[in-house]
Amino acid sequence: MTSTTIAKVSAREVNFAQKFTSSLTGEAGESSTARQVYEAMWSPVPPAKSAAPELIAWIPEMTSRLGIDIDADRNAAAHVFTGTTTPTGTLPYAMRYGGHQFGNWAGQLGDGRAIALG
Repeated sequence: MTSTTIAKVSAREVNFAQKFTSSLTGEAGESSTARQVYEAMWSPVPPAKSAAPELIAWIPEMTSRLGIDIDADRNAAAHVFTGTTTPTGTLPYAMRYGGHQFGNWAGQLGDGRAIALG
């Protein structure tokens, strides 16, 4: 296994690749309400803002592997990774999917678990 050196950036400079949203059809417009979504695999959703986000834990090996320098600005990291601040080019979204729940086909389900930041 070869080692690759990755230049570290602050959390404010993280570039989310947007592969999911650029590859699949999304819903037009932003909304945080529960609803049926037709002919789209994702919906743009604004994250709820945290009044005072705080970074309490992270895995140094993973942030290093991703090239993120948490120590450069922990406050910025807390704001970015809670969705309170979204870096330029970031498109937070919720996924649409279908599936079974409790042994029955549930039809369209939504992303009540979390909003993806990018």
